Amino acid sequence: IEDISRVASVHEGRVGVGGMDTVDGKRRTELKHSHLGHTATSIGDDEDNRDDDEDEDKDPALAALEEEAKNLSTDDYTKAVRKRLGLNVKGSDVDAPVTDFEELRARYRVSGYLCKNLSIPKPEGFGFDGPTPIQSQAFPCLLARRDVLACAPTGSGKTVAFALPMLHHLIAPKKLGIRGLVLTPTGELGQQLKRQFLKLARGRSFKIFMLSKGNATANTFTNSKKRDVLIATPLRLITLIRAKCIDLSAVEHLTLDEADRLFEDGFIEQVDEIMAA
Repeated sequence: IEDISRVASVHEGRVGVGGMDTVDGKRRTELKHSHLGHTATSIGDDEDNRDDDEDEDKDPALAALEEEAKNLSTDDYTKAVRKRLGLNVKGSDVDAPVTDFEELRARYRVSGYLCKNLSIPKPEGFGFDGPTPIQSQAFPCLLARRDVLACAPTGSGKTVAFALPMLHHLIAPKKLGIRGLVLTPTGELGQQLKRQFLKLARGRSFKIFMLSKGNATANTFTNSKKRDVLIATPLRLITLIRAKCIDLSAVEHLTLDEADRLFEDGFIEQVDEIMAA
């Protein structure tokens, strides 16, 4: 990473996320109110449909929250949201977390199919009611194309946290070569990642490919132009790189899944060789 000032970490109990660019004062005010709107919805109030004469019947919890928002600066309110989510964030100008999927569409124009697939009940979709803590802060950072270091407990939605921004930026399938690359330490984890990507990409014809023992050969992997996202263990990918039968020059997004393991002796040298390619 060349520009370390653009990197941060976020900890959800154990969580980490990267920084993003500063937004202007007007935007921060809008974000403040968007958080308030989400929290109001979460406690059962539909403020948009409420008449002025109903103010006296306002839920006490909502009234207290609105009063808190009035008394806090936008930055302080953002800190309060992070505290409520259990997030520990480090970095320069890290943008506010998102608190519902509608914010992804409003703030970042994330495609509707992605948000829909997040909310569709399992097993067809993910069954999320809203972003998990790691997603709430990773989404804004990655959607702003910031470098991110993130860690969170197992089952906290980390895969979706990086897969959604990647698919959003890729926009649609294109025969330009591999544009998204995900490295993982084991084939089993790779297959899990592939299933998650396919579920999230439903509605688009992205070509998501997992290198395996049976297909990681020069004879079977003949046209990388047909792949949008490649998921691979380092050693299998290096085999193709050394055989000069794979082109990584079009890669726009790189994710190291289970990065703590990929930075161990043995793996780190392989990751370095892939980065050089």
